[in-house]
Amino acid sequence: MKTIKMKNLLIALDYDPTAQKVAEIGFSLAKTMNAKVTLLHVMADLIYHSN
Repeated sequence: MKTIKMKNLLIALDYDPTAQKVAEIGFSLAKTMNAKVTLLHVMADLIYHSN
């Protein structure tokens, strides 16, 4: 069986309480595969986050 290694890993985060755990697992997975990480912060509606 052939093993496929990812070169890049996209981690999409939002304001969900589980975001911290998602980031930790994503970084761990990327480190295992020696992959580059791109973080993407997702916001559902800007009106809730403006001044």
